[in-house]
Amino acid sequence: MLVNYPLLYLHGWRPDPILALRGWNLRHNHKIRFIGAALGVSFFVFALVNSVIFVIERGRMPLMTRINGQNVGLKRESVVRQKLHFNFEQQAITLGLPGESRALNAKESGILLQIDQTINMARATTGWRRLPVINLFSNFNSSITPVYSVNQQQLSSVLASVITAEQKNPTDARLVVPIENAEEIFVSPAQNGYVLSAKVAADQVTNSVTVNSEFVVEVNKEVLYPNIKTVDLQQNIPKAKELAKAKINLKTQNKQTYLPDNVIRSLMTVRAENNKPKISLDRPKLIEQLKAISGTFYVAPVATTITLLDGDVSSTTAGVAGQTLDTEKTADAIIVAFESEAFEVNANLSDITSPKVYKRTYSNSNQGLYKLIEDFAKSHGGSYKVAVVELKDGVGPTRSAFYAADDQIITASTFKVFVAYVALLKIEQGLYTLQTPTSQGTIDHCIHQMLIPSDDDCALALQHLIGWSEIDRVLAAAGFTSTDLNNSTGGDKVSTARDEMLLLTKLYNGELLNKSSVDYLFSIMDDQVYRSGIIAGSRGAQTPSKVGILYGLRHDIGIVYSLRATYALVVLTNNAGGNFTNIKLLSEQIYDFYNR
Repeated sequence: MLVNYPLLYLHGWRPDPILALRGWNLRHNHKIRFIGAALGVSFFVFALVNSVIFVIERGRMPLMTRINGQNVGLKRESVVRQKLHFNFEQQAITLGLPGESRALNAKESGILLQIDQTINMARATTGWRRLPVINLFSNFNSSITPVYSVNQQQLSSVLASVITAEQKNPTDARLVVPIENAEEIFVSPAQNGYVLSAKVAADQVTNSVTVNSEFVVEVNKEVLYPNIKTVDLQQNIPKAKELAKAKINLKTQNKQTYLPDNVIRSLMTVRAENNKPKISLDRPKLIEQLKAISGTFYVAPVATTITLLDGDVSSTTAGVAGQTLDTEKTADAIIVAFESEAFEVNANLSDITSPKVYKRTYSNSNQGLYKLIEDFAKSHGGSYKVAVVELKDGVGPTRSAFYAADDQIITASTFKVFVAYVALLKIEQGLYTLQTPTSQGTIDHCIHQMLIPSDDDCALALQHLIGWSEIDRVLAAAGFTSTDLNNSTGGDKVSTARDEMLLLTKLYNGELLNKSSVDYLFSIMDDQVYRSGIIAGSRGAQTPSKVGILYGLRHDIGIVYSLRATYALVVLTNNAGGNFTNIKLLSEQIYDFYNR
């Protein structure tokens, strides 16, 4: 039965709601039961499916999970870790540089994949996504972006090594000035440059990787603009053509020269002033040009002569300062004048200090002789120990000098004169004769061999015959207190220039041996085969001598029978260079001292 409820309401009738609801329920009861049954089945299926998926996903990644676009659903976490690690090891950063691309290994560049954080993000669910079925549908349209961290310092360092060279300096517009013709001047156009910043590149890479997981980066470049632009310089062409015809007159009070127009054209250049081109001259090239013509203004100095007598100033002759062109100051003056279109320039001159020339002279005295030796030793390489004594028959020494003569030094073969002296002394004492045999022949044979060709075996044979300690005892008794030749247990034989000089003077004066023994000894020394030292420096005078050569040592001792004086000379050197050259030179000076 149809009831027009609104109409009844208008007439004041009010139906019972409970009766109305009961009536509706009776009419739709079968529909309500169907819907309830359907909801119950759906809830059961939903719960069952969630339970099944939950069991399947146990210990594995959620179903349909994607990381960086790759499906890792239902894979064990350890497998996902391994896969992420392997893929990242091969990951490269591709840098887009001007004209090329460069690939860098991401890990070696300071980028690290945070695997734990990435997996935690993939597993994380909130709200309804905690239900596996809901999470499954959510994963269909999403992918987890991996989490990266960046070592900014390491990344900047790696990028700097790659892109530092990737830059291009801007090229200023420049004048092209033909030397032959000023009217043909033209402008070579300017070009922009660019520079890449490692810091900017590092920021770009960091942002691209951490925000977008993108490893392809186009590195931004900063444009560098030239200081001198083409259009600005072209406006100066007329002025450049006028300047290119100029000549510069360079003058002083009484001298002058000029730079012709073709030279000016070869020097013309452009510099920037307040971002505008300024026509100028190339300073380095101008300085070279001024050096080539500086002789016009050169005035040679006159040396100051200082005469030294025995090392002290005895007189001075004053010199005169010279003059030369100061090319740098003059170049600056020319450039200022040229830019101001003035072509008369005063040259800048600088003084040349008068050099000092020392003229060394030596008095005919012990002091003069000593100073001669000292000056030589200080002006030549190596060390020197020198003793020189003038000899006169029956009178004794007169002019003499000793330089570092008390410093002990290895004797080298000069010790053999000491050994010969002791052997001859033993012969005079009747213990031996010249024919007494040694392990290397007679005493006479060994003295000749050790003094002329400087045979070491003969010297050793005589030492064994006489006795090592006996030789030192005889030498000490004769006054050679700084000489020690007994090195039978090791070490070297040592003496001083004073002791070796004392040996020569006592032999010459007959204080050690009789005249026949001394003549015998000196006649053997006179046949010396090593003649590039004292003998070579004695101007042809008779010079019995003995040299010593060992390590860096070069020694020579002997007696010089010169025209005006007879003197004994001992020169012991170490690392003096030139073999015996310096001994020869010193010997010449000493010879000239005694024979002037």
